[in-house]
Amino acid sequence: MPIHPELSNMLIEHLKEFGAGPGGRVFIGPRGCLMTDRAYLKVFHSIGDRLRNRTPPPRSTAALSP
Repeated sequence: MPIHPELSNMLIEHLKEFGAGPGGRVFIGPRGCLMTDRAYLKVFHSIGDRLRNRTPPPRSTAALSP
């Protein structure tokens, strides 16, 4: 699936810094398993809240745990 070159560069940098998850996945769930729609929503809501409040991202992924 084609993606914007800027997003492609961001994903490449992400993989350089963090590596791939199990099975070569780029994004994994908070417990190292597949991302569920629930986990995605939690992340997207968190990002939306940070953007509205202009707060920095959390320093760990602990905030993603249910």
